[in-house]
Amino acid sequence: MLATITSLKIIAKLYIMQCMNCINVCYTDYHPIFALSDIRTNKDLFDIVLYCTQMEGIAVYSSLNRRLSEYGLNDEDYRVLLNQEELIPRLQEFFELTNELRNSPVRPMKSGDYEILDAMSGRSMRLWYIAGAYIAKTIDSYFGRKELIDTIIGGPKSYFASYEKIPLKTRIF
Repeated sequence: MLATITSLKIIAKLYIMQCMNCINVCYTDYHPIFALSDIRTNKDLFDIVLYCTQMEGIAVYSSLNRRLSEYGLNDEDYRVLLNQEELIPRLQEFFELTNELRNSPVRPMKSGDYEILDAMSGRSMRLWYIAGAYIAKTIDSYFGRKELIDTIIGGPKSYFASYEKIPLKTRIF
């Protein structure tokens, strides 16, 4: 019996992972993936951070309800997403980094600029996964699923514009 339960949990996790990968494939059908060699300026880096935040955030958010129903919350992204004490510092870091990039004068990339990618996607912070899922969840809760889906078609600028239309009293940042 225990082996069967363990097998079912593994199958459920694989199913969820494949659903997330399908979300990414659909997203890149609307918005072709970039190459790291395309990053020539800090503005390019900013655009890629927004792109990945939307793509990965929606993928993480898309499996939240399934994970809740099947006890699949041992993944750090979901643990943080559902715990405000852990979520708020991650969101703060994400918005500080993205606002710094947004407000910086356009200039060629320097070697240290790439470190932001580690904060955004690395195992320690996973900012674009967690912040992106929070943004998707907030858009979905406030405007509804159609608006969230429309941002997939519209791209990162649409995604962040929808989020910024939500009153501050309704969202954390």
